[in-house]
Amino acid sequence: MVMIHLKTETIGTGAPAQDVVVTDINEDGRNDIIVVYSTNKVGVFSNNGDETFTTGEDVDLTESRAVRVRAADMDKDSKSDIIVAHRSGNISILFNNGDNTFTNKMIFSKNPVQSQSFKIADMNNDGLIDIIFADYLEHYQ
Repeated sequence: MVMIHLKTETIGTGAPAQDVVVTDINEDGRNDIIVVYSTNKVGVFSNNGDETFTTGEDVDLTESRAVRVRAADMDKDSKSDIIVAHRSGNISILFNNGDNTFTNKMIFSKNPVQSQSFKIADMNNDGLIDIIFADYLEHYQ
C-alpha cells in the first residue's frame, strides 16, 4: 500500500478560480502558480522554496469571465508569458516584462470561436508557439 501525504495551503483573493497553471514565471528555478479568476484578474503566486507562496499583485485583464490559462514563451524572449481564454472566445496574452509585471494584449477580439478549451504547442516546427482551440458551438472548426 502506498501512502500519499498531501499538504494544503490556502492562497488567493477568494474570487472564484477557473483554472490554474504551474510554471517558473519569475525565472528563479521554482514552480510558481498562476490562477485565472472568473473576474478580470489573474493571480500570480511566487514559490518561496519553503512550501509557501508569496501573493503578488493581481494582474488586470481587459475582459472579464476568463475560463482557461496556459503559460508559454510567446514572444521568444525566454520568459514565460500568460495566455488567457475568455468565455467570449477572446484570447489575451500577458507578456512577461521580467520584473514581475506584465503587458496585457488582446490577440483575438470578436473571435467567432467560443474557446472554452485551448492548448499551446509549436504545431508546424517553425519555432513559434501556436494556439489550438476547441470550439464548443461548432463541430468543424
